[in-house]
Amino acid sequence: MMNINLGPPLFINPDWWESLLAVFVIACGAIAWVMKVWIINPLRTQANETSKTLSKIDADVSQVAEEVKGIRIGMEAISSSVHSAHHRIDEVTHRITRIEDIFFKNK
Repeated sequence: MMNINLGPPLFINPDWWESLLAVFVIACGAIAWVMKVWIINPLRTQANETSKTLSKIDADVSQVAEEVKGIRIGMEAISSSVHSAHHRIDEVTHRITRIEDIFFKNK
């Protein structure tokens, strides 16, 4: 009668391809572990730190933008005031010139 082995292969005397497959699987597992520990984890940590830094920079830029907006509004008010003062000075200069013409030329 034939003895048919229906279970997993026996590792007492494996065939050469089973040994080769085992070495390949172990090597792939070791390479994957090295990549995870030495490459992926440090890159993930660095990406998280970069994200936090960019968030801080974004908040600082938003704050500076609000300050610049306030400065622009103040500069517009100052510019308007200077423009108005310039017109008043021109009016006073014109009045003084008319008064000088009247008093000095008519004497």
